[in-house]
Amino acid sequence: MIAADPTGEVFRQAADRLMRYQFYPPDIMVAVTDASVAGRWLRVGDRLVQRVRVLRVFGKPIVELLTVNEIVAVVDESRRKGFTYVTTRGHSEQGEWSAE
Repeated sequence: MIAADPTGEVFRQAADRLMRYQFYPPDIMVAVTDASVAGRWLRVGDRLVQRVRVLRVFGKPIVELLTVNEIVAVVDESRRKGFTYVTTRGHSEQGEWSAE
């Protein structure tokens, strides 16, 4: 149990951050999605561009890895939220990743 949540507000806030792909610290990674541009949650077919900050010097990122992924599944149930993306050909790793 991470937090007491008698009203469901903690879950709603966590779900909103997850479904907007806003859960990584910005010094680790920043991302832009079709959803973020449109001001909504992720949908199947959305693209996700990640800037992974690989190397920092004096607190500034000097090496970043760019990746593009595509959302292939979305879970939007009352007690469960999440998504799955697959990597695109230009990604340094191949496969799929899910968060719920």
